Amino acid sequence: MTTKFKPLLILVSGIFFMQSCGDDDKSPAADVLVTSNRQTGAFYKIDQKTGDTTKIFTPTVTGSTLTDVRAFVYHKGEDMFFASANSYLSENTKVHSTAGVSNRLGFLYKMNPKTKVASVINANDGNGGEYAVWDAINNWAVAEDDSLVAIGDFNGDGNGIVKFGTDGGRSLKTKEVDICCGNGLLYDAKTDVLTVSSSWDTDDGEIDIVTIEGGEITATTTITTFTGFPETVTDSWLTMKALAVNKKGVVFGLLYHYDEARTYLVTVDMVGEEITFMAKLGNDYDHQFNNLAFIPAKYAK
Repeated sequence: MTTKFKPLLILVSGIFFMQSCGDDDKSPAADVLVTSNRQTGAFYKIDQKTGDTTKIFTPTVTGSTLTDVRAFVYHKGEDMFFASANSYLSENTKVHSTAGVSNRLGFLYKMNPKTKVASVINANDGNGGEYAVWDAINNWAVAEDDSLVAIGDFNGDGNGIVKFGTDGGRSLKTKEVDICCGNGLLYDAKTDVLTVSSSWDTDDGEIDIVTIEGGEITATTTITTFTGFPETVTDSWLTMKALAVNKKGVVFGLLYHYDEARTYLVTVDMVGEEITFMAKLGNDYDHQFNNLAFIPAKYAK
């Protein structure tokens, strides 16, 4: 387990470059916070002041509703959405499957932001044995070179970081990092620094936030202060499934209460080490919300 200590500096100010890919001002600004319901596939925009949600669209793939979306990001240079799916289908999910192996999913998609129609760019089949089938891509962001930085559990290749091309092609290099579960991600594309929630040791009501530089954990902050929650959260294994930061530096997160399967929208003060309740998005396993991302307002409908 990671030794806990306070970092000298939490890198939030530079994280505004996350989900960016350069200075192409011709592309629309990504300033609307969105999330999606894992089981229904519906996407919602979030009021950043109140936490209220408004349904905006439901994506499709091969004519059916695309459900089980896990990682989700807007790629400014491609002007495209990219998504990963949860690795295993929910029992009540009827989404297309071409992987040919049990109920394993984990597909990668690109999605037209205007039509919300997705297509598979990687079917998580190992490409003929070239690399391991992954268990989970929990979150990803856009790098300076326009590739997609993925963080998750890459099965035989371990937990850590892998880069993907926008065509779905996977780098054969996996940078193993001692992280697990949830893995909310903030990414500073200019410095290649990742801020990641890790849940190896959060089974007694806490959240660990690690800083990863050069593929190594350089700092860990443990947050144990939870403010404004309608029920007790410090008696359970907690994971932070997603993180996103707005232009004002406010960090939003999806906190998941494992025992009760509740999904909370929260704000995260990594300097003051406090997590504050905003809204309850889901109250059981069948109503989970797994991703947070900023997208252009023109596509939030």
